[in-house]
Amino acid sequence: MNLIIKNRDNDVKLTFSFSGVENLTSFTEIRFFLGDEEYYSVNNPSNVSVSSSTELTIALGTTIIIGEYLYSDCCRLFCSVS
Repeated sequence: MNLIIKNRDNDVKLTFSFSGVENLTSFTEIRFFLGDEEYYSVNNPSNVSVSSSTELTIALGTTIIIGEYLYSDCCRLFCSVS
């Protein structure tokens, strides 16, 4: 298990790869939820970036809430075109 110590560690970035997605770059808004934290491309585009047509990078920083996160329980992704 890796531990992230709030305000002491280097910024943490997670990159997700998606299969079956035509092109993530075509979306104008992306919301990613990790537990109770929301990462929104419109409010803070530096925290949500599309790395390629199938990869999304989320910059968590060091402010993530303490806890254990299981992908199937805590992560939700919403994409839209406005």
